[in-house]
Amino acid sequence: MTAPSERPAIENLRGKFTSPDLQQRLTALSDCLKFDQGLDLLAQQALTNPSEQVKQSAYWVLYGDNPYLTENVNLRSPNIIQDK
Repeated sequence: MTAPSERPAIENLRGKFTSPDLQQRLTALSDCLKFDQGLDLLAQQALTNPSEQVKQSAYWVLYGDNPYLTENVNLRSPNIIQDK
């Protein structure tokens, strides 16, 4: 159960995952780790988000690495799935 003090923050994160801005959705993944219920939300995004980049990035966040949030990332790398 979500602590009452976390509820607004979790709802705010849920809203970020519906944003058309990909970078905002990717940043929200790391923010999930700041809250007790955030891990559930992170796992949900890894499984159900329509963006392959968000799904892949959620996996990386779980393992402590997120190249989409690194400044010098080459988003055209053949090893990174691109949304169309």
